[in-house]
Amino acid sequence: MTDTPPMTSAEAARAYLPRGFQPIPIPHGAKKPNVKNWPKFRIESSEVDASFPTGCGIGLLLGENGGGLVDVDLDSAEAVRIGSMLLPATGWIHGRPTKPNSHHWYATNPSPKTKAFKDPVDGASLIELRSTGGQTNIPPTIHPSGEQLAWTSYTAPSPAVSVELERACARVAVAALLAKYWPSQGGRHDAALALAGSLLGAGVDRSDAELLVRATATAAGDDDIADRVRCVADTQSKIASGEPVLGFTRLTEIFGEKTAMAVPKWLGIRMTASGASGSKPSTRPKADAVLGLTKNMELFHDSSKQAYASFLRDGHRETVRIPSTMLSDLLRYESYQAFSATPSSHVLDECTDLLKAKALYDGTTAEVYYRIAQVDDTIYLDLGDDDRNIVEIDMSGWRLTPDCPLRFERPSTMRGLPLPVSGGSIDQLRPFINVADETAWRLLLIGLIGAFRPSGPYAILSIQGPYGSAKSTAAEVVRSLVDPAAPPLRSAPGSEDDLMIAASRSHLLVFDNLSAIPVWLSDALCRIATGGGFGKRQLYSDVEEIILDVERPTIITSIEEVITRGDLLDRSLIIELQTISPSARRPLKRVRADFELARPAILGCLLDAVAMALRVEPTVAIAELPRLADAARWSSAAAPALGLTQLTVLDALSSSRRSSHGVALGSWLASRAVLDLLQRQDKWIGTPTELLEKLTVIGDLNLVTSRRWPTTPSALTNKLKNLSPDFEALGVDIEFSRTGTARHVELRRNAQHVVMSVTDVIDDKASDGNDGNDTLGLEEVW
Repeated sequence: MTDTPPMTSAEAARAYLPRGFQPIPIPHGAKKPNVKNWPKFRIESSEVDASFPTGCGIGLLLGENGGGLVDVDLDSAEAVRIGSMLLPATGWIHGRPTKPNSHHWYATNPSPKTKAFKDPVDGASLIELRSTGGQTNIPPTIHPSGEQLAWTSYTAPSPAVSVELERACARVAVAALLAKYWPSQGGRHDAALALAGSLLGAGVDRSDAELLVRATATAAGDDDIADRVRCVADTQSKIASGEPVLGFTRLTEIFGEKTAMAVPKWLGIRMTASGASGSKPSTRPKADAVLGLTKNMELFHDSSKQAYASFLRDGHRETVRIPSTMLSDLLRYESYQAFSATPSSHVLDECTDLLKAKALYDGTTAEVYYRIAQVDDTIYLDLGDDDRNIVEIDMSGWRLTPDCPLRFERPSTMRGLPLPVSGGSIDQLRPFINVADETAWRLLLIGLIGAFRPSGPYAILSIQGPYGSAKSTAAEVVRSLVDPAAPPLRSAPGSEDDLMIAASRSHLLVFDNLSAIPVWLSDALCRIATGGGFGKRQLYSDVEEIILDVERPTIITSIEEVITRGDLLDRSLIIELQTISPSARRPLKRVRADFELARPAILGCLLDAVAMALRVEPTVAIAELPRLADAARWSSAAAPALGLTQLTVLDALSSSRRSSHGVALGSWLASRAVLDLLQRQDKWIGTPTELLEKLTVIGDLNLVTSRRWPTTPSALTNKLKNLSPDFEALGVDIEFSRTGTARHVELRRNAQHVVMSVTDVIDDKASDGNDGNDTLGLEEVW
């Protein structure tokens, strides 16, 4: 979001849609929309001009309907004066000329409930926390008073914890109410003493009491704020020495019972003096009280004995793990709503342990999915948006479904997919992917459509290219079409545990700018691609083991060829990008904005392809299945919807396979000597020792003297065994035999031109190396 506010409502709508906010048309001079059922109003980028014509105002939906936005509306003049003093700082504030800074905006998750604080004497509104079910008019709308709304701060709404924001609003309300009835000169000192005694007697910290007294005096326009604040320190000293102080009784005498009673009620505290019995208790809720809030939760576990809780929230079903931060935050929030106090950590642990036990022993067994799942011939895609939309895809097409039978988990790192739009073309994706040629484009589509399969085996997309080829941007674009998350790109995991955690919280893994892949990570990525279990002890002292069995599609970006081990190369699609010329570069912000406009239609096209794959795959016939057989069948079935054919799919896979063989052979120094040997003779037979001597004689001196040259017959034999599939695929047969204690190796060439092509591939790959980073392509230019 830029620092320059939009000038028109249409410009504003275009600015807010990519942020996940929901703009709604408002007639100028009105407070409410004239749209039927406006809380459910949704608009696409293509509809902005028609929905926001010249002369139309704009509002934003709030709470769960509006991307978590909440608006703190400061209604009274007293509240406006102290809003910035007591509310959390935020970068989004607007108002009108006669009432500036009266709206403070925040981003929340989960969103709080709407709450209004009104003067108990005359019913006038002091402050309102506006959330789900509401909307707020924003600049450049004309207010009913005839004034134009304007931003006084326009960067971004700051994140806020709902409970803390509610407490801040309550403090503003108390200070504004007391300021409204603040005594005239001569009685203000006593009023400050009574307020200080009431707050300190209820257990409020001295610093918080001083802040509230300062805010009250400021809101009232008091001319001696320093004296009013000193009343807190003086009162605390008297309390410490056992001297009598003014308290809630005196506060009631000065302000009246209705006004005084609002103080403990809104702050959620208990005054110590008589007359305060109507306030809510400040004692923290116990475990039994907190558990009473979970009576409507469905407790269950999956097949791996992971406990879950499922419940309805704002009309949508939520599923969270037990234990989890999300569950703890929910219990704190609900406890505060019910008791005006949050449970202690000990109580939360006690409640969580009991909920977990009930889920494991009393609950049913049901699987929980992340982003994509399949039942029979139907695939379900969780858009992960604020409305919890699920897309149902079957052989006949795709559609939003309100009746998904499956449970989806939505961790805090998940980000939403847009509502898909029919009628799009996959060519709309081309401007955002800087592929080197048609083969690279086809391989990208094969990997992209393959990521929509609910289960593997999956191909690994290896996006390679020199500095400035926008590899990171390409990976980010693919991720945002399949499984958007925060952050979109990650560095290489530091351990297998880190990889396990990432795989359990994402459907698509993206590792950016890798400079090397150690052996452990190469093996782990193979298991991730084709399915394999990871195990570890729960704690160092435990014998219990955590087992995670996952299959995930993966994207790796790099400048150099970091995938060199044959088993990982076998599972990879190698995609080459090209350097972007200076004349073709575009600002990344513009690229992202353009992509957001195209993303719904591109996603719709991909879902069309998934439906076609479901329909056609059972009839796909391939004479000789390639190494990535599942990817070949699925992408061949989806090919017509992607502008491809089965032939172009298989040709692209074959090209990637040949490139993989070249990379594998080119990564071993002795490969050239083996090929030179077979160029001189069609066949060679001997012991490993004799072969090592032969290769050392004919090998390049610079290679033979390298530390990476094989120095023992066993090292040579092991490497030949590992690379034998790569040699064989390109026409070089290697056989191993044993006669008694003697071992033999036979190298055999079955086609002269094939051996030459292998040499050519190695030469090509050896010249492709590059150094540097891709940060400029990601952060500054396309």
